[in-house]
Amino acid sequence: MKTRPEVVAFLEKELKEADKALKARIQMVEIWSTGTDAQWAEAGCKMDRTARQIEADRHARIRQRCFSRVEHLKSALALLRP
Repeated sequence: MKTRPEVVAFLEKELKEADKALKARIQMVEIWSTGTDAQWAEAGCKMDRTARQIEADRHARIRQRCFSRVEHLKSALALLRP
């Protein structure tokens, strides 16, 4: 069985990773939601506006799960820290 400091250290590591994932998803939503068809075509993307919005929505759903995970880890750490 792990000691309290080991559990706290593990949760802090998990929180750091979850926070990085959340920030990445926030950026992905912003990127997929912006730009014109011409700008995206110039960048080599063949998706139209609707397809890009579907991709942005997908990342938004994942972002929400990441946000929930970060909040759960923060709550758990708040209970375990002295």
